[in-house]
Amino acid sequence: MAARVTTNRFVGSTAARVCAPLFAAAAVAMASVPPGVVPFKTLAVVILAVLAWLGVVHAFPGLFALWMRFADLLHTVAVTVLFGACYLVVVPLFRLALWFRDPLSVRRARETSWVRRTRLVDADSLERMG
Repeated sequence: MAARVTTNRFVGSTAARVCAPLFAAAAVAMASVPPGVVPFKTLAVVILAVLAWLGVVHAFPGLFALWMRFADLLHTVAVTVLFGACYLVVVPLFRLALWFRDPLSVRRARETSWVRRTRLVDADSLERMG
């Protein structure tokens, strides 16, 4: 796989190198708060830890390139597995569910959709139609 060229100006910047330890320190500080003081403490710690990890990845261009290669591989595998599961599992299950049903009335018994007219068309009816 060829390495991608990034146009992200945040990669390798001073802001990235400053944000990573700040988010990590905030995650540690939030984790040390006693239970029950802060609602959704675990969620806040997880979000701060993810932001710290993103800061570390963006702080170093080499790590960012490696992370992007891993993300590309993960994307390829996930899409292959998800679409494969969809075509091999979901579509046949829908077909089995609709095997004996005909919700759109596609397989009607030799009926016709022709509607017989009750009266003939004459000059007066054509005149009324405009």
